[in-house]
Amino acid sequence: MSIIKNYKYFLLVLVIFIFSTLVNFYYGLIGVFPIDSFLSFDAGFKFINGEIPFRDIWTPFGFTLDLFQGLIFKLFGVTWYNYLLHSSLLNFFLALGTFHVLNKFNVKLIYSLFFSVILSVISYPVPATPFLDHSSVIFSLFMMYCFILHLKTDKNFYLTLAPIFFSLAFLSKQTPSAYILVSLSLVGFFYLIFNFSIIKILSLFIGIIIVLILFFLYIFINDVPLISFWYQYILFPLTIGDIRVNSDFLFPLEFNRIVTRFKIIHLSLIPILISVFFDFRKKFKIFLNRDFFIKISIILFSYSLIFHQLMTLNQKYIFMIIPVNLAFAHIFSRDFRLKYINQFLLFLGIATIIYYKISYLDNRKFMELENVNLNNSEDAKILHPKFQSLKWITPEYKNSPSSEIKKLKDVFAILKSENRNVLILTHYQFFSALLNKKNFYTFSKTYTYDSISLPKKNEKYFFYYKQFVFSKIKKNKINIIYIIGTDINSLIINDLFGKDCLEILKNNQILKQYDISKC
Repeated sequence: MSIIKNYKYFLLVLVIFIFSTLVNFYYGLIGVFPIDSFLSFDAGFKFINGEIPFRDIWTPFGFTLDLFQGLIFKLFGVTWYNYLLHSSLLNFFLALGTFHVLNKFNVKLIYSLFFSVILSVISYPVPATPFLDHSSVIFSLFMMYCFILHLKTDKNFYLTLAPIFFSLAFLSKQTPSAYILVSLSLVGFFYLIFNFSIIKILSLFIGIIIVLILFFLYIFINDVPLISFWYQYILFPLTIGDIRVNSDFLFPLEFNRIVTRFKIIHLSLIPILISVFFDFRKKFKIFLNRDFFIKISIILFSYSLIFHQLMTLNQKYIFMIIPVNLAFAHIFSRDFRLKYINQFLLFLGIATIIYYKISYLDNRKFMELENVNLNNSEDAKILHPKFQSLKWITPEYKNSPSSEIKKLKDVFAILKSENRNVLILTHYQFFSALLNKKNFYTFSKTYTYDSISLPKKNEKYFFYYKQFVFSKIKKNKINIIYIIGTDINSLIINDLFGKDCLEILKNNQILKQYDISKC
């Protein structure tokens, strides 16, 4: 009987693997939004060729994405398929992790499969390419899973894994991982008060020590100044949080913004909230009930994501937590007798996947392609053979993707013969990787001039950032800058070098070439 059960389990794992990877590949081949879609493409190539985040590239977010993408390019080569392999594998691990956790709670395999599969549809396929927020949420969810599995099984090695997953989440993007850490730490604190154990605390600290050892090994091996990490990844991003807290991102706390906008998330939590209500009737005994801490962790995780969504500029994406909430609602619905509760949860799951598939996935809304006729796309193989099967269309050239491709091919022709050390500022971050050019440098992970990616002139840390850029230019003996694309703010270089010393050598519809030798 055990052999049959294991056979079914591994068969379903295979089903999850095939489905979760294929669905991500499918959507990853439909359209691009340059500022987001190529964020780790060149960065991964540069990583394996010696351009290191924090040391060589201003990196306020996305370190782990560049690391993983670099490893994949190193192992399998630079292609669009291998770029999507990164996000597709993470999508699979998310579905598999969820399936494994539900199995530990003795959920029927068919239900575990259902919740895992719908999760794989509305999680990473939303952007489809490697993306900061999604990776951060997924690793944060793994952290919560470790805590939950410890509570369920009483195995302490899960506590050792939790800090490792948090570090991966935080090094993907500081938020929402930091918000989630605060929430889960609060739950963990009360859990340890009422369930104190030196072994548990030691297990947790072993994980922290492993993270610190690996971090300082990276710093030491790659000769990264610790101060660079501190300024770029900690201090500068804190200024972004200050701006948003003091603006109208979070406030006013209106019903429509907090409840109506996230109504399905709230609906998915109702059975868990009801179960917690019943727990409170046990008074202080609830603090000895591990299920209570599991429920509170799930609730706080969801509300941490809502808080994060209110504080971000991205399209809504946190609906990916709904299948997880529904799965645990199914588990804890046993705490109260409510007719048709499981049928309701299944219906809500199906309704969720249908709604978000139509509203977000099929029209590529997250990639700003909602009002674009995707049938106008062109085969990106025309642009470069390594983009084979990608259907090229962007928001900026939604009516004439062939025109954009032609302009980019002209850029390829110019850059192919460029053998000098040059700086390239662009959101089309693929020229270095596709041309296999190691003389193409960049000084930032991205070039949005909105106080999020780079500090503006007269803002805090601009002087440090300017020193960082000039040291890179001097080290690599760079005299030429290319700006490619119409969406790069010229103030980026004007504020750094001063407008008067910049000499324009070439200027067309999509490319500008500057001589900075006099700066």
